[in-house]
Amino acid sequence: MALQVENVLGDWNKSEPSHNTQKPKEALQSLKYFEDKMSKLIKSKTALEISDATDKLNVAMEELKYLKGVWSALSPFYDRVDELKEKTWLSIQPREISQTLDELLANLKLLPAQYLSYDSYENARKMLQNYSRMNLLIVELKSEALKERHWKQLMKELRVNWNISDLQLGQVWDADLLRHENGIRQILLVAHGEMALEEFLKQVREYWQNFEVELVNYQNKIRLIRGWDDLFNKLNDHMNSLAAMKLSPY
Repeated sequence: MALQVENVLGDWNKSEPSHNTQKPKEALQSLKYFEDKMSKLIKSKTALEISDATDKLNVAMEELKYLKGVWSALSPFYDRVDELKEKTWLSIQPREISQTLDELLANLKLLPAQYLSYDSYENARKMLQNYSRMNLLIVELKSEALKERHWKQLMKELRVNWNISDLQLGQVWDADLLRHENGIRQILLVAHGEMALEEFLKQVREYWQNFEVELVNYQNKIRLIRGWDDLFNKLNDHMNSLAAMKLSPY
């Protein structure tokens, strides 16, 4: 009996689901396994009126109950995060994601004070904070400035192979955006620079496509262009701007 107790306690000390990053479902399954083992041993010792080493079992069982309470309390937070992960990239609204993460962090702080000292609680808090920081980059990645060529550069930077049409938020989170933040921001900088040039060219094209020359009668002999100076000033402005574009790195 003593050997059985020592074996169970040894396994418990090695596998105690508190100092790792496993999810609540896995942790609770592990706790259930040890709870059953310890309960049987305690009942057997009680029936046989054996008192030695029972204190160690009781201490371990008490700690197990606390851990079970912590993981049970954290379970809804992980469930909500899993729901967010399943959202498709094309459908997500970064503002809504941010609000949800803020709410989860706020609710996490409302858990019993004794839970705060557990690694499992701290891991959950860091996870939510990490996703919140990544959401700042996600806001920018949702910009219309990013074209297919920029996404190819982004995937090369992140070393992933995504299909945007079925990409999920969880895949983006798993890519660890913060570790690649500098590279991502450089790609974003180029994308926005190119978009600014494209928008200017579009405006110039639309201006001259829609431009209409106004003619006025002069001495009933000829028709002259009204606002000739304004026309050439506008043309000169656009020519200078187009010349300046040649110096742009984008």
